[in-house]
Amino acid sequence: MDTHAGRAAAAAANTALILSPAGATSGGGGGGAALEVVVADFLTVAPSLAADAVFMSPPWGGPAYKDEAVVRLDVDVGGLGLGLAALIAAGVAAHAPGAPPCVAAFLPRNSSLVDIASAASSLGLGVEVQREVINGRVRSVTAYFGAAAAVDGWGGGG
Repeated sequence: MDTHAGRAAAAAANTALILSPAGATSGGGGGGAALEVVVADFLTVAPSLAADAVFMSPPWGGPAYKDEAVVRLDVDVGGLGLGLAALIAAGVAAHAPGAPPCVAAFLPRNSSLVDIASAASSLGLGVEVQREVINGRVRSVTAYFGAAAAVDGWGGGG
C-alpha cells in the first residue's frame, strides 16, 4: 500500500517478479502466492483490512536521519506525526479478526532500540530486532512484532 500511484505500480511490478515461477528459483515466493498493491493511506484504511501480516516501511524523514546518532521513534516517525507504537497499533488493527498480530517495520539503521522495545511493551507484543549488515556495516533495522517475532521459532513470541 502506498499513497503514491507510481510507487505502488513499481511495488506491484517488483512483487510480480518475486512471486513469479522464475522468482521461486531465485529465492522468491513463487508457488501461487498473491499480493495486492493498493493506492491508499494505510493509517486511514487499516481498521477495514483483514491482513494476515503487515510489513511497513514508514518514511525515515529524508537523508537527514543519517546525521543523527540515534533516530528517536517515540514521538514522530519520519514526519508522520505519530510514534512507532501508534504505527504498529495501526498494523495490529489491520489484521483479520481473531488473527494474531504479525507486524514488521523496516527502520533506519540508527533507530532507538529503547523506542522499539517501548513500542512493543506498550502494545503487549513480543519484539525481535534484526540488523541488516552489508560489507560489515549496518544498513537498516527490521523490527518484528507479535507473531512475526516468533516466525523462525526462537524470537520473542507474541
